[in-house]
Amino acid sequence: MAVPMAVNSGASLWGPLKELWETVDGAILKRQPETVHLLDLQLKKHKSHFLSLFKNVPKSAEQKEKVRKASTEGIAIQGQQGSRLLPEPLLTEAFILSDLFDIGELAALELLLAGEQQQPHFPGLTRGLVAVLLYWDGKLCVANSLRTLIQSRHGKTFTLDLNGELVALTTCFTDELMSRGLTKRILTLVSEINVTQEFERLQKERGLGNEKHRKEVSDLIRECRQALADSLFSWTCQSPLTKDDTLALIGHLETVTAQADGSLDSVSLALVMALLYCLDISFIEQGTEDREDLLQALPLLTERQYVSAVHSRLMDGQPWKLPGLQAVCRLAWALSLRVLSQLPQGSGLVEFTESDEALADQALLGDVFLFMKEGILGCEGFVQEEFYIRRLHSLITDFLALMPVKVKQLRNRADEDARLVHMSLQMDSELPSSLRKDLDHLMVLIGEFYTKDPFGLELGLEFWCPTESLQHTSLQGSYLGMALQRPPHKQVVLSKFVRQMGDLLPSTLYISYLCMLKGLANGPQCAHYCFSLLKTNGATHSDNIQGVSGSPVSWEHFFHSLMLYHENLRRDL
Repeated sequence: MAVPMAVNSGASLWGPLKELWETVDGAILKRQPETVHLLDLQLKKHKSHFLSLFKNVPKSAEQKEKVRKASTEGIAIQGQQGSRLLPEPLLTEAFILSDLFDIGELAALELLLAGEQQQPHFPGLTRGLVAVLLYWDGKLCVANSLRTLIQSRHGKTFTLDLNGELVALTTCFTDELMSRGLTKRILTLVSEINVTQEFERLQKERGLGNEKHRKEVSDLIRECRQALADSLFSWTCQSPLTKDDTLALIGHLETVTAQADGSLDSVSLALVMALLYCLDISFIEQGTEDREDLLQALPLLTERQYVSAVHSRLMDGQPWKLPGLQAVCRLAWALSLRVLSQLPQGSGLVEFTESDEALADQALLGDVFLFMKEGILGCEGFVQEEFYIRRLHSLITDFLALMPVKVKQLRNRADEDARLVHMSLQMDSELPSSLRKDLDHLMVLIGEFYTKDPFGLELGLEFWCPTESLQHTSLQGSYLGMALQRPPHKQVVLSKFVRQMGDLLPSTLYISYLCMLKGLANGPQCAHYCFSLLKTNGATHSDNIQGVSGSPVSWEHFFHSLMLYHENLRRDL
C-alpha cells in the first residue's frame, strides 16, 4: 500500500489510534448509544494495525527524500493549503526518531509536529520528548483496544451484557485476528518489548527527559506489555486456543523467570492464567444454555491430536526455568485429565487420562503448592483480577475433590514425617533429608489464599457444610452464596477434608492447620462454621485435651492451654 505523501499533523501513529481507543471505550465500556456503526467503521479503518500488531510503516528512500527537501521545497500538510517549509533542525530530529523507532520518515515527522502541538500539555519537555510519549501512547491505544474487544466476546467464563449486534461484531473481528496469528504475535511482543532495552536506546539519542518523563515512558511501555498479555488471558477465558497456539504459550512459559522475591511479574502471571484457563473444563458443570455449543468448540474434548500434543509437552522431562511453574501447569493438566476420564468423550483417550496420577506426583515433587503461594499469590496483581482468584480456587478445590487418594497419601506422608522428626529430636540427631512438606504447603496456601477476598466472593464457603439439622431454616447449606437444602458432593468432600485434617493432628502440622482455618474463617458465614467446628471438636475430644501428639484444635484445648499458662504465671508470682 502506497504511503500518502501529505503529512498528518495529528500523527498517524498517535491521533487516529487515540480516536480508535475512544470509540472502543465508548462502545464497550461506557456503553454509549448508537456506537456500533461507528465502531464497525473504526475497526475496518484500523484492521491493519491489529493484524500487524505494533509493526511500523517501514522507512523508504522516497519518504526520506521527501522529508529532506521539506526545508527547501516545503511539504504538504493535511488540512492546510499549499506546502509548508520546515526548519532543518526539525528534519534532523525526524531522521533520528525514524532510526530510533525504525519507523517511516514521514511518520517520524508527524510525531514531532504532533509533539509541538501537544507541548503546552507537557511543560518543560521538548517536542522530541513529547513525540516519544505519543509514540508509546499510540501503541497503548491499540493494545487497550485489542484487550477490550476480546473481553466483549461471547464465551464461556463471563459476559459484559452488551447487545447482540455489538458482541457479534467484536467476536467476528477478533476471530479473524486470532486465525491470522495473534497469539504468536502477542507472545513475540511480550518477549521483545523490554523497558531496560528501550531506555538504553532512548538514552543514546537523548530521548529521555527528567524523572517524570522517564516514569511516564516506563509506565506506557509496561502498560503495553500488560494489555497484550491481558488480551491473551481474556481470550482463553472465553474461547480455547488451537493446538499450535497452546504449544506456543507453553513454550513461552518454559522460559519465564521469577522476580527477586520469587513471585511472577504481572505480565507472566496473566500468561500463566491464560494457560490455566486454556486447560480448564470445569465450566461444563455450570449447565448454561449454550453449554453444548461450547463443548463442541473445545479441542480438549473434540481433538485427539490436541490432547496428545499438550500431554507430550507437559510430560516432557526437560525442566523449565521455573520448576514450580512447570509443576502448576502439570497439576492443572492432571486435573483436566481426571475430569476428562469421567466424561463420555474421554473413553477414547484412556492412554492419556490414566497418566493423571503420575502427573500429579510430578507436580508435588516440583513443590506445586509452595510455588502457588510464593510465585502466584506473591504477585501484587493477583488479588486485583477476579478471574485469577476464581481459577486458583478451582485448582485447589478440584485437587481436593478429584484426587482424594492423593490427599490421603499426603496426610500419611506428613504423619510418617512427624514421627521421624519426633524420633530425631528425642535422639538429638539431624532431621532426615527425605522430609516433605507438601501438606504443610497446601494448608498454608489455603490459609493465605482465602484470607483475602477483595471482591467479596466468599469462595471459602465451599469448604463448610452445616453441622446442624437441615430443618433449621437459618442454617441451611450454602454453596457459593446460594441457599441449598443439600450441599453438593464437592462441598461435602471439602468439608470432610477440613474436619479430617484436624483429627489426630501431628504437632508439625499444627500451625499450618490453624493458618488454614484462619483463612477459611474469613467472612460472617465462614466464621460461624469455623466456630461450630472448634466447639464440636472440644465436645468430641474433651477427654483427650492433654494429649501431646493428637491434641484436637478446639475451644476446649485453647482455653485449657490458657488456663495452664495462667496457673504457671500465678506459681511464678
